[in-house]
Amino acid sequence: LRSGDWISALLAAMPMKGKQSTKGASKPSFKGVVKESLEASWARKQLNSLASQREAAARRGEEWLEESHRWHEARLEELLLKIVASRLTALPEELREGVDFYVSQCADGEVVTQESFYDDREMYAAVLAADAAAVQGAEPPYVRPEETEEAAKAVEVVADWNDISQHGLTNLERRLAMHADSAGVQEAALKRISCFVMESKDQAKDRRPQALSAKHLLPFIRRAMGRCARDGLLQRQGCKAVLALSLAKGGLTEVLDEGGAGMVVGVLQAHKKDADVVECTTRIIESMTARSRANSPERCAISAACPEELLKEVCDLHRNRPYIEKATMTTIPFLRE
Repeated sequence: LRSGDWISALLAAMPMKGKQSTKGASKPSFKGVVKESLEASWARKQLNSLASQREAAARRGEEWLEESHRWHEARLEELLLKIVASRLTALPEELREGVDFYVSQCADGEVVTQESFYDDREMYAAVLAADAAAVQGAEPPYVRPEETEEAAKAVEVVADWNDISQHGLTNLERRLAMHADSAGVQEAALKRISCFVMESKDQAKDRRPQALSAKHLLPFIRRAMGRCARDGLLQRQGCKAVLALSLAKGGLTEVLDEGGAGMVVGVLQAHKKDADVVECTTRIIESMTARSRANSPERCAISAACPEELLKEVCDLHRNRPYIEKATMTTIPFLRE
């Protein structure tokens, strides 16, 4: 296997459902799981309260309150996405107090009249305006530079690489470091790594080369992707390499234990306007989720790494891409189990 053609067939054949048995397996440590921030927890709590109050208002026929709550829920969901993306690290105290007061007006099932209800829709303006200004100052669209003559030769060498020993992979990484500004060289290496992994994926764990384990390869893949982080083609290939590792026998647990889900979700977050990257990453997340069991450590690791709000956002951004909608709408119910 030399080309990345197997990836297209692999993604097309991904199971939409399915379980992976963890019977007899040791419980992994899941070092990649990150505890949710206090700001995100606060926003989710307010969203849950508003949803419950809105449902109660609907039963009472209070359309004005339903509309008001929907509006505030949309603003809170927008804030939550920015918090998860680390674009907001702290919310102003006056905003928190304003939202707390708004929610408290209907707390404990209390019924209020429209005339006495206080609906402040200006309290989010400063925070959202500041974020919008920061986004406007973002870098221009990325275009992959032409490869130099030396980099083009390196691509050929890397594409033919056959030494998969630990020493061989160390030498391969030295070549990648020599061409750190070449996305093409990094991409060729990750394609080759993916082929090596797929060739050995059906072997028992103790019979596969140690150098091809998730523990050894994920740091290699992460460094290669990081050298040209804005290159969508490279990021897609890196995520496909993560997928290949997860498809090996026992590979899903190993990949999640080493933070593989977070790598894929990080690429999705950073490239959420790139439809091709979004389609690739959401289908990989879908595959990982479908191969995990409800309430298993694997499923918990995926849920912790992949916020539902992000999946909803990219689905809305790319309504014209049916595979994205299918992948996100299949994954979300799994994450709620």
